[in-house]
Amino acid sequence: MNKKNGLSIIGRLCFVVIFLLSAKCQIGGDLKMITVPIPNEGVFFPTGVKDEGQGYIDYRYEVGETPVTWRLWKQVYDWATDDERGSHQYFFQNEGLMGSETPGEKQINRRFLGFEMTDLHPVTSVSWRDCIVWCNAMTEWYNERFQASLEPIYSYHGVIVRDSRNSNSIACDNVVAANSNGFRLPTFDEWELAARWRTDSINTVPGFSKPWFTKGNSASGATDRVGSYAEEKVSWSLRFQTYPVGKKKPNSLGLYDMSGNVAEWIFARTKADQPNVWHHSGRGFYSDGSNKNRVNCITLGGDPFGGMIADFYIEGSDYVCDEIGLRIFRTKE
Repeated sequence: MNKKNGLSIIGRLCFVVIFLLSAKCQIGGDLKMITVPIPNEGVFFPTGVKDEGQGYIDYRYEVGETPVTWRLWKQVYDWATDDERGSHQYFFQNEGLMGSETPGEKQINRRFLGFEMTDLHPVTSVSWRDCIVWCNAMTEWYNERFQASLEPIYSYHGVIVRDSRNSNSIACDNVVAANSNGFRLPTFDEWELAARWRTDSINTVPGFSKPWFTKGNSASGATDRVGSYAEEKVSWSLRFQTYPVGKKKPNSLGLYDMSGNVAEWIFARTKADQPNVWHHSGRGFYSDGSNKNRVNCITLGGDPFGGMIADFYIEGSDYVCDEIGLRIFRTKE
């Protein structure tokens, strides 16, 4: 992301994953979830711009194989906002967009790469508030479609949050995330684990083996630093637009587009006047104070320009940009 597109670079962050096998679970349409099977003793992993911090996770969870596509977003959105849902109807501040495309780059895209704008591009132009509400809708949509009994994650004063409009900002910005099995945004550490996992020792942090962890100056799954040919194999870099998901090589866990295509909202909130909030884990944090006294949220995963998995950005919970989408996670039962 760059300044001209409205995103401010906040810091460099490193990402990791565990040393275990993964399994795919297709739950309809273009959505597949990959299980990260954490062992009973949990997993320690390096964090931070220089790989000097440490994280720990001791539970299993599932990760969306790709960013959420426009097809899936719109399918759930239309179901959730139907008037026939009555008191369980959902409302959104932003409907979202089908990917993004910088004027003047369209012919480059089609001529050299052959990709049209389709509903398999990631959804963009959705705020953090839109995404947490959509995750609740996704959970209820899934329950109805597959006769499941997953529990929506985000609530305010015990009530499921179904409205991301600015008029409901207090509820959205103060939601409680239940320790349950519904679809949700990832935590910082969960995203790191999923992004840095490697099954070999190429381009990894010294001192770790089985699992190995990709260096923070590289794209997820890359065998060399950002700016090298290795980045091009796994990340859409310097292309000025989104692309259909899953067209580059996945990382070792089987996840596509963890670097490049779109940045991804995570469930992390902070105030812009707390500059040391991430330093305890070796993660850099920067704020110019422009969003002081607002609830701000983190995005990870680069953007249409690619980028290191150690990069992260911070924006207001109502911020909308055609370089930001989401990837869903779920705690494994």
